[in-house]
Amino acid sequence: MLSDSGTVQVEGGEGGHVYAVYSGSVMIDCGSTIKTRTGDIVAIITAISIRFEKRTYEVSYFFNGEYHSAWLSEQEFEVIEMPDKSKAGFV
Repeated sequence: MLSDSGTVQVEGGEGGHVYAVYSGSVMIDCGSTIKTRTGDIVAIITAISIRFEKRTYEVSYFFNGEYHSAWLSEQEFEVIEMPDKSKAGFV
């Protein structure tokens, strides 16, 4: 069952599969371009982790020609650009 408090709850799926559903504030999509509040580093969100009531985002970026990644909370960055939505499958 979904909760209005922004929590993740596990529900039973078809064929005995279990899946998690997130309810609450909007998640920032993978592929979004962000800028860190500290250091003004421009990066791209490459993964999202939801643990209990907290979301963290993996961001990837290059610094001095080297690839880096880090996990950040929403308070540590601002979104510069969201990716265009596209449908999966055949058009």
